[in-house]
Amino acid sequence: MTIGTYATSSSGFNAALYQDVGGRWSLKVKQSFENVLDNSEVIMNFGSQSAGKYLLEITYKSGSISWYRQASDVYTGTGLYALTDGSPVAGDRQFSVYRGKYRIEVPAESVDVTIDAGNRYIIPS
Repeated sequence: MTIGTYATSSSGFNAALYQDVGGRWSLKVKQSFENVLDNSEVIMNFGSQSAGKYLLEITYKSGSISWYRQASDVYTGTGLYALTDGSPVAGDRQFSVYRGKYRIEVPAESVDVTIDAGNRYIIPS
């Protein structure tokens, strides 16, 4: 998710991923984010999910939080749409999907670690 905080670095929110199971939204994963930097890409990490219809929601905002969206519908004909306070709005939210795991090996630094796609790894100093 691409999140704006209007030039602050102390805002936060909860993000939840739901799956449509028989016409009802079933919570799959929920994560909290604090001290979000302005215009940053915020990464949710969760295990593999089956094909289906999903809802990604931001709640319990603190400070200034804005989940960017396009001015018009980008994913036309897909059934994707953006909501604000439960009501449909023009445009689609900005998000990326990463799949898989990556192995990072740096023998000179004694690093051999596997991370989920989309994660960042910083070599300890």
